[in-house]
Amino acid sequence: MTNDGVKTTKYQLFEVPVPAAAAAGQRIYIGDQPQLRSQSGTMVRIQSIETFSAQALTKSPFSVNTTAVPADIRNAILVLNVGGFEDLQGIPLAVLNRVWSDTGATFAPYVDDLFLLNDLYKVDWTKSYVQLNAAPSGAIAYLFGVRYAIDIAKGINQV
Repeated sequence: MTNDGVKTTKYQLFEVPVPAAAAAGQRIYIGDQPQLRSQSGTMVRIQSIETFSAQALTKSPFSVNTTAVPADIRNAILVLNVGGFEDLQGIPLAVLNRVWSDTGATFAPYVDDLFLLNDLYKVDWTKSYVQLNAAPSGAIAYLFGVRYAIDIAKGINQV
């Protein structure tokens, strides 16, 4: 069963650039994502996250880097720091990949469903990272798409 009925008002695509010299076990920090950060007076609720391989988008729209190939997707995990804790640890990027592929040598695992989150509003992107389980295929970019909503309210503080 797929969750095609998921609705969103906002979507943000961003990249995590990985240098060619990156090694297995290395953490590549995501960096600040201002549009996805709760701040005083606003609460950004993260609803879902997904990733894309070069089969879906060959080049990153943010740089000249090649998008991660399927092997790079299979060889990395995501860790999200929420409210100062790494509560979401070791999410295989393959679980976040929803693009269909053939089953040949370039096969990238995929799932039909979105990776839904429980309206997270304290994600600290600067402390969140992609951890490599193997050296990448070269200088690449991991691409992430985030569905989110914004609530305006008094008394909501940044992480």
